[in-house]
Amino acid sequence: MVHAGNARALSRSDFQMPVRKCLLCNREAKDCARSRRHSVLELQTRISEIYTAEFDSDGGRQ
Repeated sequence: MVHAGNARALSRSDFQMPVRKCLLCNREAKDCARSRRHSVLELQTRISEIYTAEFDSDGGRQ
């Protein structure tokens, strides 16, 4: 719950959750984003692969 005057961003650690991992190399996502380790195209391709595998009617099999 956020109270007026005490607004702050919530983080995964606030909920005892692990840090996010990079979709491409499994390092901490924040480090990859900060250093721009991967291209936008690489990330878009991986996201499309994940989406296809999850939501294709055939379960992502081609």
